[in-house]
Amino acid sequence: MRFYSKALSLVVSSILVLAVIACAGPSGLAGISGEPGNPGNPGAIGPVGSQGVQGDPGLPGNSGEPGNPGNPGPKGPQGAAGADGQSGAASLYTTHSTITVDDSFSVWGSGFKPGEPVIIQILIDNKIMPILGSLTANASGGISGSYDGLNQEDGVNAKAVGDIRSLVANGADGSYASTPVNIVKSRVDSPSVSSSLTSVTVAKGSTVTVKGAGFLTSEPVTISTRGTLTTGGDTILKGQDANVYGAFSVDIKPDLEVGVYTLQATGSNGSQATAILTITETK
Repeated sequence: MRFYSKALSLVVSSILVLAVIACAGPSGLAGISGEPGNPGNPGAIGPVGSQGVQGDPGLPGNSGEPGNPGNPGPKGPQGAAGADGQSGAASLYTTHSTITVDDSFSVWGSGFKPGEPVIIQILIDNKIMPILGSLTANASGGISGSYDGLNQEDGVNAKAVGDIRSLVANGADGSYASTPVNIVKSRVDSPSVSSSLTSVTVAKGSTVTVKGAGFLTSEPVTISTRGTLTTGGDTILKGQDANVYGAFSVDIKPDLEVGVYTLQATGSNGSQATAILTITETK
């Protein structure tokens, strides 16, 4: 009976298994993935790695704004006093703007220091500067003196002739003044009738061209205004050599007030001419 029951159970189980196998369908589709799980806890910190290779240097930065100027330094010590300068007020005049080496002439001056010793010299070049005499300024700083020609050696006299020279007054205390003189070979008392000079009119402070003719070939000529110095002497305006035809043309700028004056051209060999110089109001 027991054996029969076990056999029966075995048969029934086999039938059920076959039934399940016979009834099983194909596999279904995979289901939707579930939500990700929560992150895990961080792991332990690993050991420090070795230092990497040094990188390239960066580009230089922009220049900064300039700083504020510093405070001025302390004032330096005062320098030593300089030498006394020459007086700028001294002046010198002569009775003749054109002379020979034998002509007598007088000089006047002002603006020197009272009691100042003054030496009168004629400057022929940068080496020959003969002394004509010495004077002493009076209480008002004035000087005056007369001389009978240059009275120099023949060689010095020869070099002095034929050009405009500087007659100077050198004060021992630094005063200085000069005036031009034209030294000629010989003097002609009356103007040469063969020499001529153009009359000109010019506005005050302006320049005008003066022309002359009838002078000797290449003769040095001095252009001046007669008696226009405060002492009554002549004012030399310009020097100009005549050309091979005895003519010249030169620009002058007279420093004179409005009026009519005598313009004269004196040649170093004695030629002479005069003309009218008219100064008008500035336009």
